[in-house]
Amino acid sequence: MSTTLIKMQELYTIRGRHWLGEGHTHILGWSEAAIDINKFTKKMPVPLRKEIKHRWLQGRVTIHTCYTKEQRGFETWLGFDQLLAYSSRRTDTNDPERYFVCQNYTPRPFRRKLLQNLYKHDLISVARVSWQEEDKPVPGVEDCWLPPQPIERYELAPIEQCLPPPVNVWRTTAFNLITETVARGFPITEKTWQAIWQSRPFVICGAVGTHKLLMDQGYRPLQDIDYEFDSEPNNAVRMGKLTEQIKLLTQKYTPQEIHKRNSKNAKHNRKLLQRQTLERGLPKVIAQADEVSPGAEDLIDYMQRVYNDIL
Repeated sequence: MSTTLIKMQELYTIRGRHWLGEGHTHILGWSEAAIDINKFTKKMPVPLRKEIKHRWLQGRVTIHTCYTKEQRGFETWLGFDQLLAYSSRRTDTNDPERYFVCQNYTPRPFRRKLLQNLYKHDLISVARVSWQEEDKPVPGVEDCWLPPQPIERYELAPIEQCLPPPVNVWRTTAFNLITETVARGFPITEKTWQAIWQSRPFVICGAVGTHKLLMDQGYRPLQDIDYEFDSEPNNAVRMGKLTEQIKLLTQKYTPQEIHKRNSKNAKHNRKLLQRQTLERGLPKVIAQADEVSPGAEDLIDYMQRVYNDIL
């Protein structure tokens, strides 16, 4: 039976039908979580949605994703966001003026709440914090730092492009306060991997156990804070405890001192990520197809170029 590779986003138009193939089709969708088959096909035209589900039930479609709750017909691979986060830009931090940077390109209620907590503790004024919408949650928050085009030497279509780090902003701060999802079970995303590739100290506002998950893999988050908050099951309480820890840190050390104290760990994290990325390698499916759609071909070329640069 022949095999075909197609990029997930090509199925968002009815033209994607042309690339489904007559044998087994592998849909490359690592950039999105596929909770279940219904949510995965939601953006597709109705006729194509029905055909994908039909083929999936027949076992003629394999969906490649970073996360799913389905038990069959799906394969997960967690390496894509690590590749997506890799950048040709470099953040050279020598003498940070502010404590942290916190980017919020996609507004979410929990991110709004975090910024409100930071404001109550007088932490916005000593940081660089962005928010995409015009209606800012609190005073002192900046517009998102969007780069001019072309944005990156390693570039995918905007639908799944990870914006490159605004290095001119990052280098003025000591560490990254990263806002990951607060939903349990989701994998670490490009937001965290991007900071690690840039050798940045980091702490995360995310789901319960996020820091433990990373530390169990060997990563070392921002030091000199108490990670007791990481095991707090209540999102609001956990966020409040995190904010208090950041406040205590700023009362004890200057941005320059925090940067210096975390420099060794930040370098360790980047080396560890590099080693794990190379050990994981690229998914075997990208080399096992008889036919490859234009979108899948571009995606595979992107993955190989980034991987080769990491070598």
